[in-house]
Amino acid sequence: MTFSIEIKTRKENATDTRTQGLIPGVLYGPEIESTSFSVNGLVFGKLYEEAGESNLIDLAIDGKKPVKVLIQDIQRDPVKNSITHIDLLQINMNKEIASHFEQFKLFFEQEILSQAPFQLLELNYTPYCFGNGHAVYRQKGRNIEILYDGKEFYYLIRISPLHVKYKGSHDTSKWEVLFEKKTEENLTMSQEEKVRLLSALGLS
Repeated sequence: MTFSIEIKTRKENATDTRTQGLIPGVLYGPEIESTSFSVNGLVFGKLYEEAGESNLIDLAIDGKKPVKVLIQDIQRDPVKNSITHIDLLQINMNKEIASHFEQFKLFFEQEILSQAPFQLLELNYTPYCFGNGHAVYRQKGRNIEILYDGKEFYYLIRISPLHVKYKGSHDTSKWEVLFEKKTEENLTMSQEEKVRLLSALGLS
């Protein structure tokens, strides 16, 4: 399913934007200047319900060519629970796996885990610190952990034995290491490495 939305750049402050029934936000990323924007609250609310924070969105700015983004963060009114601010992260969709954890996570879900139903059990990441992150998934009776260090260009994929309940990240050191890689440049995965990983996960 494809998700899309159009936003408009804004010059007014956030308070004035909200009085117009719009939601203020900031768009940033590796290939775009940080941009303040506004978006229709009802339109964005529906999009957020459908796409959440893990699906790519085609974002058009002032009618220009769309870019791929993720909903990075939202802020809500503590009383009304309405969305009061949005952070959008532009994603560089090149052939490299990642320069940020969000890209690595998307690659892993779309290119690896998508071969069978899966469930996200835990997600932790630091978007402003080289994109470091950690995620744990449940698939075909096993837990799968991915670790990513954007500063060191390092990632690790581990898998638990069958039918083991996930008890927290302190327990994953005992799991089998399926894939580990560190490079001096942005991470990549060859087709051979991808096929080997799919086979190890029982997804080929």
